[in-house]
Amino acid sequence: MIKKLILSITLFALSQSSFAYTECSNLTVTHIFNDGGQTYLGFNNPDNQQLNGYLDVDSSQYGELVSIALSARVSDKKVRIRYSDDNLNCSQLPSWNTRIQAIGF
Repeated sequence: MIKKLILSITLFALSQSSFAYTECSNLTVTHIFNDGGQTYLGFNNPDNQQLNGYLDVDSSQYGELVSIALSARVSDKKVRIRYSDDNLNCSQLPSWNTRIQAIGF
């Protein structure tokens, strides 16, 4: 548990290279699927609205991000995600082509 927390904090710290981003928290992982070599994630926010996005398979953090998403899905833990796009609304439906930059507990 502590190792996962440290990993999550580290991933968020490493993702600080871009200053434009949107963070959404208190999300439940609902979907994890791969289509055409791309990994897509779906989340529900506290109002039960669906948020979506994809993970960059070429990212050096890809394996860690998938592991965190899978762990959260299996354990039903809430997560915080960081979209690489700025000024997204966490209460609206980002499209599946919105890149997820980081995931943490």
